[in-house]
Amino acid sequence: LFFLVPLCQSVLYSFSDVAFSGDRLEVTFVGLKHYVQLLTTDGTYTYFLIESVRSFCTSLPIIVILSLIFALILNQQFPGRMLARAVFFLPVIIASGAVMELVFAGGSGPEGTTTYTSNILDLDAVLRNLELPEKLISLFSAVMEDIFDLIWSCGVQTVLFIAGLQTIPDALYEVSRVEGANRWEEFWFITFPMLDHTFVLVIVYTMIGIVTDKNNTMMKMPFRLMTQSQIYDESSARLWLYFAIVGALMIVVMLVYRRLLSRRWE
Repeated sequence: LFFLVPLCQSVLYSFSDVAFSGDRLEVTFVGLKHYVQLLTTDGTYTYFLIESVRSFCTSLPIIVILSLIFALILNQQFPGRMLARAVFFLPVIIASGAVMELVFAGGSGPEGTTTYTSNILDLDAVLRNLELPEKLISLFSAVMEDIFDLIWSCGVQTVLFIAGLQTIPDALYEVSRVEGANRWEEFWFITFPMLDHTFVLVIVYTMIGIVTDKNNTMMKMPFRLMTQSQIYDESSARLWLYFAIVGALMIVVMLVYRRLLSRRWE
């Protein structure tokens, strides 16, 4: 209920001109004016929107796959398993605290981040020596530069996958071994189908985390307009247009998952 009022106000502001008149706001309805301006005259908005969508499409599968791999490893029986799980979940505990400000305070990359891979080797030079296409080189470079952040973002997802793995009955694996199934077949015909609902939860959680990340330019720009310049109309339009496009992309992702993967095992 507390969230509903500002939510409706922001929708109204996105379709209006908002100005201060004394100690109150004057709201004048202007329709799609701000949305049209963002898409036709504001080149920076479309540029950052495309970059955010690109980052969304590359980060989502990497985080989900890495989290599943970590969960499969941490679900095994080995000495120090609880300590290893705690280490993987540690980023979740400190991610919102002062520690993260120190981690990203002194880097050389955007937002203070350090380009870790460039300090070890010239990744672009290695990829170009392989004569790969330029777009593929750019994609690999961007992923490798963000690998620290991607691994750092796998904590909750890893825990969710571990919880899902522990609900799978051991009898299913025992029967599969009697039938002569190998580990690869066990994964695709037992583990993956039994994790269907967990996959949906992890995918939705990851998508929301990527979209609302505080380092996302599409989130920072409107908040800067609101807090520093007190421009409520344009900033609201920026956010709602962004969320509409990303919301449609989320629906596409879930439909693709359901059609290509989930329904295959029903």
